[in-house]
Amino acid sequence: MEDQKELYKLSLKFRDLAPWKCMTDSDLFGIQDPQTGQMGYCCVLGNARNEYGLVVYLGTEGLKAYLRIFRERFDPEDPDLMHVQKTLNLTFERRSCLPGEDLKLLDSLGFHLNESQLCPLIRSYLPGYFPWHLTGEQARYMSLALSQVMEVYPRFKANPRMFSPPEPGEFFARMSQREDSGVTWTDRWFTPPAEDRAALSAKPLDREEAGRIKQDIGAKKGTWEVHSFYSPVPVKDGTNRPFYGRIFLWMDSGADFILKTHLLHPSKEYENEFTRQFLEIIREVKSMPEKVFVTNGEFLALLEPVRLAFGIDVVLVKKFKRIGQARLKMKEYMSKGLEKQ
Repeated sequence: MEDQKELYKLSLKFRDLAPWKCMTDSDLFGIQDPQTGQMGYCCVLGNARNEYGLVVYLGTEGLKAYLRIFRERFDPEDPDLMHVQKTLNLTFERRSCLPGEDLKLLDSLGFHLNESQLCPLIRSYLPGYFPWHLTGEQARYMSLALSQVMEVYPRFKANPRMFSPPEPGEFFARMSQREDSGVTWTDRWFTPPAEDRAALSAKPLDREEAGRIKQDIGAKKGTWEVHSFYSPVPVKDGTNRPFYGRIFLWMDSGADFILKTHLLHPSKEYENEFTRQFLEIIREVKSMPEKVFVTNGEFLALLEPVRLAFGIDVVLVKKFKRIGQARLKMKEYMSKGLEKQ
């Protein structure tokens, strides 16, 4: 409870300081966690007067998502946009807009704010999961980030070019050093490490199994489309954090027919799902396509074993012929089911 109280105390101090008067969402800088060594990249919201707060993008994965969003490499209408973010978010809302549980927490911590005052709303964002309350470790780091932003802000106000890097790809960062007397902080230009997640790849198909399938199926015909995206509505998991399952959708493009759907928990690895599901479908429908359309380079790589084993053309396209409408209908159906609960 003390960690939470400190976090909300600092959030209100940050609100009153209003660093968004000088900082914009392009003034990104790093803060190193002294306990884990992880780098978080801080982005102050509010200069455009749309939303006020602080977003901390976690690690290289978080930074990569920020840069893609900032450079407008995402469709703003893409419903999966929220699932690229790995962040800790602080925004300020009217009291009447806060969820009941947040109002109770504020009151229990002794922060009795009225409707004329902006109140902190703090959440963790993680790909595939519903925005959720911070853990103790996350609250500790978010408090640290707020403290460091408020330490840097007066210097930035005096010198708005202090984040301009001497070399491309470098970021201004507050680096931490743990000592017997506590934590000391220094300024440094920091080059983010490469993302530690390896490129996705699927296992090759067994040659004998592929040979048997080709004998059983015979000639290839038609075109299939395959896509993977997050469920439009969250799945409740008891008292655990709700999640958005990863949906795999296969369609016969010519027949406008859904071949298969599959829901996978976001914590499960999906590298081999495309190949596994492809084999299931051809066994069920006793047919194999000449082409498979995908709209994502990652999926192109994951279907490479299928291309090699069966000589099927896996084609990267800008837009699907059928899946877009099927996905929209699926969203409408699932949303109606949620409304009835």
